[in-house]
Amino acid sequence: MTNFHFHLLSRCGIKYISNCILMCIKTLYIGILLYILNIVYGMVKTMEELMKKIGSWLFLVGILLSVIVGIVFAANGTWSANYSPTVSTLLAVLGFVVGILSFFALGNITRDRVPTFLIAALMLVGIGAALNTNFFAEIEYIGAYFTNIAAMLAVFVAPAAGILAIRAIWDAGKTEEIEKVMPKMPK
Repeated sequence: MTNFHFHLLSRCGIKYISNCILMCIKTLYIGILLYILNIVYGMVKTMEELMKKIGSWLFLVGILLSVIVGIVFAANGTWSANYSPTVSTLLAVLGFVVGILSFFALGNITRDRVPTFLIAALMLVGIGAALNTNFFAEIEYIGAYFTNIAAMLAVFVAPAAGILAIRAIWDAGKTEEIEKVMPKMPK
């Protein structure tokens, strides 16, 4: 790899990392604004309830955005080639935030739902990996739509699944002393 390629790659990598950090800051800013609105209007009683609502809405937005972007990408290939990294980064950051909220028992994925979520996420990521073989692209009319929707869902779900897999491993191996430090996942 030449110095030019390394320089270009590092500039692009730094650009995407800084965009991810900015998106996280904006998400926290929105959370603070929602908390202030909550204090003024009294929509929820505790910060935990507010974070659960934010987690639920972010999960719904991530799923809907994945489906919509997958449809748009399939319908218009030139648009997807230009905006795919940006949209994929946004979906991955949304998935990461949903995973972090669920990791700390503030999201909508409870302890009972973790195995189901992890199995479904594994299937989606497996389908996303199979899409690299262009197997579904050969299906006439709907193949491109199915390929892009599944790929975008996999991009959204993979970070959350990775974080919740770490939580599941943590819960399986923790002791009573560690349990005092980390919050318990609600049932």
